[in-house]
Amino acid sequence: MNEITADDRKQLLFTRILSIAILIVAPLGYLIVAYSNSNDNFQADESTALIMYLLIPIALFEPLAWLLIKRVQLRLYKRIAEKTSLAKVYLSLMNIKLSLVAAIYIYGLVAFFLTNEIMNMSWFYLIGIVWSVIYWPRKSHFEKVMNEGLEAF
Repeated sequence: MNEITADDRKQLLFTRILSIAILIVAPLGYLIVAYSNSNDNFQADESTALIMYLLIPIALFEPLAWLLIKRVQLRLYKRIAEKTSLAKVYLSLMNIKLSLVAAIYIYGLVAFFLTNEIMNMSWFYLIGIVWSVIYWPRKSHFEKVMNEGLEAF
């Protein structure tokens, strides 16, 4: 069982700040970009609409790639366990999760640029919000990882 130090708590705080930046602030910025670039004269053709509909299933299931990535990363981190703190490993693994979710919001922006419809962007935002809630860094999860080790991830 690992003792949770002040430095470990700083890692959790940094992870949460990063989460706010990636999963809240950046998507709001994307919305501002979309609203400021709205063009009433734009007409999307069928192929661009098709691409948007292909991105939706990717957005739904892409964060599940975490399960595969996690296996590989945990094997790598077990090799360097003596060289780095568990809190830094936690931060690194959470960054991977956050990246997978952040991509969904970017898909929404791409869908907007392809179709010029905010509604198409909103589908991706809905999916992104659900995954953000699922993958949000929680104190209880952090403490569990710190106490039980990487197997708790």
